[in-house]
Amino acid sequence: MATTAQCGVDHDSQPELPPRVLEKLTTALLQVRTLSLRQLWWDRLTDEERNDLGGDFIARLPQSTDVLWMELHDRPSQPRAILELAHGLGVMADGEYAWLDREVAKVDPILPPETDPEAEIEEACRNHRLVLVQDGRRCIAYWDGQAIGRAWEKHSMSWDLLWKLADAARSGRTVPWDELQMCEDPRNAVCRCSRLKKRLSLALAESIDTVDGSPGTYELQLPPCDIRLLDYSGQGPLMLDD
Repeated sequence: MATTAQCGVDHDSQPELPPRVLEKLTTALLQVRTLSLRQLWWDRLTDEERNDLGGDFIARLPQSTDVLWMELHDRPSQPRAILELAHGLGVMADGEYAWLDREVAKVDPILPPETDPEAEIEEACRNHRLVLVQDGRRCIAYWDGQAIGRAWEKHSMSWDLLWKLADAARSGRTVPWDELQMCEDPRNAVCRCSRLKKRLSLALAESIDTVDGSPGTYELQLPPCDIRLLDYSGQGPLMLDD
């Protein structure tokens, strides 16, 4: 995928994607074409969707995941397919997805589909262990399908840490203290993490580890496929006193 034409974009009539965007899309494409993620994507399809693709995973192996996505969604756009697959399968963090989505939209504009937030949340809880939701009025965390903690919007420091831990885990990253909202030093991060763990289930709290040799740095020990972040606010986490 060295050119925009190979990405499914008609570069004769559309602006070309910047080199950095193409580089990121190429990396994501290699990830979503691995057999494990192809199988994961197939397993997450509904019975109707699998039937639309012939119903036989083995028979469709010659076609890559991005090609199947375009067939299923009737969108002849490889950049869009790569974006949605990588983000949906947890190999692309929300921040990177938002940036690439803006860049791809310049050459491949689409109308955002109407969504039913409650239905999307229910589906996310069925398919992921940790689901975090924010919509400008409320913040809700789900673990194994059950809501955990209360009134997260009143504990924005804890929510900020939880959200960043989950987002970082989707791409195998850690969260240092200086990336946290209004965190002055590592000791402040230690106190904040302690408060957060008290609001979580025991299993989820035990999944948060300190990083050896990096005071105030934490990581969430969950595989990316177990995590789903749903942000309907368009403005990031709510900023209220903790």
